[in-house]
Amino acid sequence: MLLLLSRQVHIERLPLAAEVCGGSGRDVVAQLAVGASGAASIPLLLDSEGKELKPPLSAGQVVAGLAGAAVFMAGSIRQFQAWSRSFAARPNTLFTLDHDVYMSAWADPAIHFFHGYWRLNPGEVLLIQVTPPDCPYWNFQLDNWWMESLDYVAHPETTTNKATALHMPDGSICLVAAHTDPRVTITRADGGPVESSEGESLAALLPPRLLAGVTWISTAHHAHGTMGLRWVLARQHPVPRCRVVRLGRPLARAIVEGIAGGEEAVCGTPSN
Repeated sequence: MLLLLSRQVHIERLPLAAEVCGGSGRDVVAQLAVGASGAASIPLLLDSEGKELKPPLSAGQVVAGLAGAAVFMAGSIRQFQAWSRSFAARPNTLFTLDHDVYMSAWADPAIHFFHGYWRLNPGEVLLIQVTPPDCPYWNFQLDNWWMESLDYVAHPETTTNKATALHMPDGSICLVAAHTDPRVTITRADGGPVESSEGESLAALLPPRLLAGVTWISTAHHAHGTMGLRWVLARQHPVPRCRVVRLGRPLARAIVEGIAGGEEAVCGTPSN
């Protein structure tokens, strides 16, 4: 294909990295993006009626476009890996990035981001509690290593927002990231209930008024990944409380402890 193309059109030879910078080939991709004469941009042409004309691309424009795509892909891979590694150094917590780093990456002062890395063993959950600020929108989601949202089509519980999250009586939210829904009793393969403390569902451990405020966040069969929370157009930016606990009574106890003002509810004794 390249040989046939070379017979039909003239392709400028792009300079090698050693020729343009006198160094290693590390800078060659950046040079390729603008190395073809006239290929750094494609001018916008309009006809007499104001409609856009789309002349055929030159060989130089194609080469520069592909080189630019390579720059974007390589840079994105390096950047997201660097972020994920830094988040993983502080697992199971949500925090904000340095202001300069944050603004250079997301550059939207109307949105306040929290990032983190979650990692859960079987039987563990990540409990996130916070009272959302007064704002038009907020959302939380679990992501994979590449900071991509999980399969929210097959697993819609991997994310929640202002419109879908449940609330505790004090107005706070209680997000429980877990491999299985902690509000549902775990059963054995034969259909019988699991008799360990981890098999006890929150329905049997929390009073209805508290159970109604628990939002399950599904891990979608993942064991670890990144996560993010954002407040949009909020004047205050409360920091979420994050805690890893075991399923069953430890989780129910932690939920009660995290409610503002406390609750006179005893785990294992549901009340109306």
